[in-house]
Amino acid sequence: MSPSSALVRRPATVRSAQPTPGKKPRKRAKRSRPSPTRRSSACGPTPMASSRAKLPRRTFRTEAPSLPNAKNSPDRGLGMAAILIVSFGAAAYSQAKLQTVERRQTLDLANKAHRYTQTVGQRARRGSILAADGRPLAKDEDAYDLTVNFENCPQSPAFWLDVSAATGISATELQAAAETGAKRRVWSGAVAASERSRLSEVCSDWRADGVSAGWSGRRDYPLGEATSSLVGVIRPKGLAIGPDDRRYASLVKKYGAPGKGKPFIRDLVTGVEAGFNEQLHGTDGKIEGLTDRYGMFMASRGSHVIQEKEDGKDVRLTIMPELQVAATAAIRRQVDDVQAKSGSAVVMDPKTGDILAMANWPAPAPYRPDGAENPLGAGGGSNPCYMSVLEPGSMFKILTLAKALDVAPDAAHRTTMCTSHWKVIPKAKAIGCDDGRAHGMVDDRLAIAKSCNIAAGHWALAIGHDRFLQFLEDAGLRYRSKLGLPGESAAIFPGKDYSPVLQTAVVGFGQSINCTPVQLIGAFSSIANGGVRMEPRIIDRVGSQEMPRSEGKRLFSDAAAAETIRAMEACISPIGTGKALQIPGYRLAGKSGTAQKLGRNQRGHVSNFIGFLPAQAPEVAILVMINEPQGGRYHGAALAGVAWKEIAESVIRLRHIAPTEPIVPKKTNP
Repeated sequence: MSPSSALVRRPATVRSAQPTPGKKPRKRAKRSRPSPTRRSSACGPTPMASSRAKLPRRTFRTEAPSLPNAKNSPDRGLGMAAILIVSFGAAAYSQAKLQTVERRQTLDLANKAHRYTQTVGQRARRGSILAADGRPLAKDEDAYDLTVNFENCPQSPAFWLDVSAATGISATELQAAAETGAKRRVWSGAVAASERSRLSEVCSDWRADGVSAGWSGRRDYPLGEATSSLVGVIRPKGLAIGPDDRRYASLVKKYGAPGKGKPFIRDLVTGVEAGFNEQLHGTDGKIEGLTDRYGMFMASRGSHVIQEKEDGKDVRLTIMPELQVAATAAIRRQVDDVQAKSGSAVVMDPKTGDILAMANWPAPAPYRPDGAENPLGAGGGSNPCYMSVLEPGSMFKILTLAKALDVAPDAAHRTTMCTSHWKVIPKAKAIGCDDGRAHGMVDDRLAIAKSCNIAAGHWALAIGHDRFLQFLEDAGLRYRSKLGLPGESAAIFPGKDYSPVLQTAVVGFGQSINCTPVQLIGAFSSIANGGVRMEPRIIDRVGSQEMPRSEGKRLFSDAAAAETIRAMEACISPIGTGKALQIPGYRLAGKSGTAQKLGRNQRGHVSNFIGFLPAQAPEVAILVMINEPQGGRYHGAALAGVAWKEIAESVIRLRHIAPTEPIVPKKTNP
């Protein structure tokens, strides 16, 4: 190839001839091609060849090879890599410095700001109140209140569908509540414990801060009104203590005045719930752990316990639940029938002092049928069985007889002439028997059967004033009962009287002394236990600690107790005041009592009945007292005795007491 031909050769372009996809190919300007000429001779270029020799220089200037694309330049890639390396190096250095040199300072600042940790409370379970067989009488509801702040919730039907799936509340109800314009709504007890974790997941997924599930704070009382006066209730902030309340002054002294005309607001707690509140309450715990990027607490990630939670202790009672329900129903029927002010029944094991039933009517139901709290009213926290003091009336005669048979048997066995009235001391008003009836000559057995006041007055005088007062002390009738419950009342008995002789005679047949039903059944049960009084007991166990029983105190001899029971059998016999209370196949011992309320601001009567079942080896003592019945039916056997018989039949059925006598079938007309 000649040098001249090399000069005219077109240099190759570095651009591709293929057009870029999606772009129209750029049109090139047409260039004039030189006219073909002969090649230059060996002697040198011809004029035409000379002109061609200049063409490559022009072509080189106009179509010089372009530089490579900047995006694909190797130099630029190296630059970017260098920048990344420097950036990562700076970040690594910063983190290394943060986690080594400045670590402590950074952690301190984060801890102060709680940037990545959260402390949450662990609710302690309040202890349950259990019956003797372990069934719950009061327990925490396993439910939570759903609280929705609509302003902090996603306004999306899909969100309400997810909440509905987690809680069981219809999505339509949730969305309708959101569209009412209300800022907040609470669904009480709507979320079960098993649904709470699912609801938390929904809130986390939707980043919804306006939905929460807090423990409802409600207690469940399975037997309702049958145990409400005994077990009690809890009403958070349900008690307003005003200036007229005797507790107001002590609260002001301790906390200061709440404000002019404002009451102290306290939780209302009654019954066993109040008496053993400290043991039942428990202690809440605290746990600290990490949070995720949305601020949700992660209990399993690096958490540690700040304070261990301690659940409350269970309290087990001596109550038989079926008998409690039966006794409440029996009392309710009689109270409602005569529109009495109140009625109480206590069933006790005389050998142990365990109270098997403690029923009252009226008694408030803790909740309404719709689940709302039922107002307790003024007397909602009272329990007449250990708070109300009532006159025992003629029931008291069996205690007087038992003590007289022990310390003055001759006087007790002596017959008495009842002329309907007896002047104990010259200047005092004569005492008499019920309705002014004269019983004639009566021995101890007939005096109990006919309920003779004059005979009982003679027995009391045979015991003597000082010895009788000591007997009342030993029988637990001059001090408060020891159940451990708030509000237990002491008996009302004047220690000094203008005439000790008259006082002794009157108390001997059950007047001028007022006691609670629990105090009375504790004393009466000593007759059924061979003369030994056991302290009434209703708390069997607190946590794992068993409550001890009393050792018992002898009030009179076993022989005196046995003879008194034989006299009581006459009461529930064809000749006694309780002849209508017989139960076929069982020997029963009982005594009626009717007390007239004569004191200041007192009116009406108290209808009473005490009895043992079975008579020869008593397993239970049953006491019924109905306060201020209306109408003409107020005598002990005719009113309280009816409830007593119904409760006795329930005891036979529930405790499987075998018959003591042959059961004679009733005669039927052919």
